[in-house]
Amino acid sequence: MPSKDLNKNITDIQYNFLNLPSKITFGDGSTIAYLYGADGTKLRATHTINATVTKTDYCGNMIYENGTAKLLLTKAGYVSLNDNQYHYYLQDHQGNNRVVIDQNGNVEEINNYYPFGGVFASTGNIQPYKYNGKELDNKKGLNWYDYGARHYDAALGRWQVPDPLNETNYTSSYSYCLNNPSRYIDVMGLDTISINDIPERNARFNPREDVIALNEVVFTGNKPISSFVMNALNIGGASVSTATGLRYTERPWGTGYFRTQGGTTYSMSILDKQANGKYIHGVQGYRNAMNTAKNATRLLRRVGNTIGNIGLILDLYNNIMNPSLNNKIGIGVGVASLFYWEIGAINTLTSLYYDCVVRPNVEQIQDNILNGVPPTRNVYNPQTGMLDYQ
Repeated sequence: MPSKDLNKNITDIQYNFLNLPSKITFGDGSTIAYLYGADGTKLRATHTINATVTKTDYCGNMIYENGTAKLLLTKAGYVSLNDNQYHYYLQDHQGNNRVVIDQNGNVEEINNYYPFGGVFASTGNIQPYKYNGKELDNKKGLNWYDYGARHYDAALGRWQVPDPLNETNYTSSYSYCLNNPSRYIDVMGLDTISINDIPERNARFNPREDVIALNEVVFTGNKPISSFVMNALNIGGASVSTATGLRYTERPWGTGYFRTQGGTTYSMSILDKQANGKYIHGVQGYRNAMNTAKNATRLLRRVGNTIGNIGLILDLYNNIMNPSLNNKIGIGVGVASLFYWEIGAINTLTSLYYDCVVRPNVEQIQDNILNGVPPTRNVYNPQTGMLDYQ
């Protein structure tokens, strides 16, 4: 990590325990200091230049300057709070803010970029979010982009600190986007993503709208019905009849059998014997119990199968709304659950964990980003086992 940059008259760079710059000192005594949360989220930037102090506070998607609300960031642009005017970004395929227009359609800013992010031939400079939609700190000639996990110097085409996930790849820990910024982007300074992998449904990539985790899983806007509800419906009467202790067991394409408390098993073929036969007379009690268990179990099983069919219809609806391998597997498991309640029970427990633990966490992260909270860095989530947005 560089501790100085004499090309920019930077004589000292200090870092915190997350390898994020905490203080930058220039040769004339000017300083830029950053304050972060425990997870690395930038909370404040203090610029002391020529004895003039400017404090910028970041509170979610609200930005304050010297204690006064300045900007409200949205997924389409921002609102300048001094005059309550909307401003909109026109972006290219990499999420670069190329044009800024006001709410009346007037062009306020035009940016052109070199492949590695340097700005040239620009008109106007009314806001700091430029290349990849990231904030550019150009005060005192610093010209660093803040990606959240790291800062990036477009003049060098290099990060200021090593890649926190360097062990997962074999390139230089300081190189930007595998030295191929025309093909790749880096959402947070942690992971390189090919622009060809961005779904065509969002032809223009927006870091605040498109949620792409390190495993490149994309969450669509469709809200499927809870898989736990469907699996609970699918196992229906099969699990109910087992829980009641009825000792009649029936498998598909079989006649079934009856098991006594002592463990003796009788085939259901006993019901075909003559009622006045000697053999039947000896087990008349068992025969009556078998009939009762059979009728009660089949009644419950019919109820369960009816409910299970409703669950399958919901599975089919989910597959129509969001055709995926996961939903197709759900349909297959639903069919199997109608015959083997054990499959449904196992799948229900798995779905319960997913719906109550994993999905709410991911959807909350997605909603935060869709509501305009800028992604800052990836944080390990022990519930999902992934690095998620925070």
